[in-house]
Amino acid sequence: MSPETFAAHRAHLLAVAYRMLGSVADAEDIVQEAAIRALRHDARHPRAFLTTMVTRMAIDRLRSAQRRREVYVGPWLPEPLPTPAPSDLERAEALSLACLRLLETLDPAQRAAFLLREVFDYAYADVAAVLERSEAASRKLVSRARAKLAGPLPTAAPPAEHTEVVQRLFVAISAGEPASIERLFTEEAVFISDGGGRVSAALQPIVGARKITRFFLGLARVAGKRYRPRWTRLNGRDALLVYEGDAVASAMTFDVHEGRIAGVQAVRNPAKLAHLAHLAHAAP
Repeated sequence: MSPETFAAHRAHLLAVAYRMLGSVADAEDIVQEAAIRALRHDARHPRAFLTTMVTRMAIDRLRSAQRRREVYVGPWLPEPLPTPAPSDLERAEALSLACLRLLETLDPAQRAAFLLREVFDYAYADVAAVLERSEAASRKLVSRARAKLAGPLPTAAPPAEHTEVVQRLFVAISAGEPASIERLFTEEAVFISDGGGRVSAALQPIVGARKITRFFLGLARVAGKRYRPRWTRLNGRDALLVYEGDAVASAMTFDVHEGRIAGVQAVRNPAKLAHLAHLAHAAP
């Protein structure tokens, strides 16, 4: 397979690998390894061949990763994915950190089958070929995944609505208006912070509009000149990076549904933020 043929499918392969693993670095490693292996093959159907290769590699990597996550300190969140411009990676399905975290409830084979069928619209026969199972077994994997997820993945708000709601939140925080902040959250909103035991972070999710409001107001009081916020684009939607000097201290993404915020994910583990360092010098 020529490098040019592989390059034509690279975005799709990254989309599959990232949704499987929730790790930018691991997804890029797998796609790079696939590029090396692909040079030794002359596939009649390159996209199918490459997707099969990447999916199987991701399943193996995910099995190892899940064992490490069992001893992870505090809540685990995926690595935020920079998405500066629309691309295949930016399809809304299963791209938000909340959706990726939900997919962690599935075993690797279920996750692969569900993503291929429900997100990438593969026929069951093609899912079966990728996973080396019968079509009936593949249908069972998808069915069990749906049951574990208890319904379809949350639908992302339109980009304009998402941007408007999140920007209203930070106007209200800057103005120190508790009532305005609280109204922007659903009653059962959840704030999750991932420090990985390496930096300070809440070890349990913060649940409820009132508690989250108090958290943000407290954060605003202590931030002062120590932190510098900057809007960016992560996982297909507007998000917030918080800098301490030139280092990214936190990356916040938001789940907006019907004009209110249902969830906030704050990634603080430095190991999950290193790949965002280049954004510090990008234009605001």
